[in-house]
Amino acid sequence: MTSSGGASGMSIGEAAGRFGLPTHVLRHWESVGLLVPDRTPSRAQTLRA
Repeated sequence: MTSSGGASGMSIGEAAGRFGLPTHVLRHWESVGLLVPDRTPSRAQTLRA
């Protein structure tokens, strides 16, 4: 999915805003393995659930 279609391909700030969550919640989920960042050449870091 892309930023117009879902969480994948978004920055942490974009995903947090879309789902109404603070960024620290997504960063915590990443730290415990619930979210895995997808590092692509075009973006520094995006999220995949």
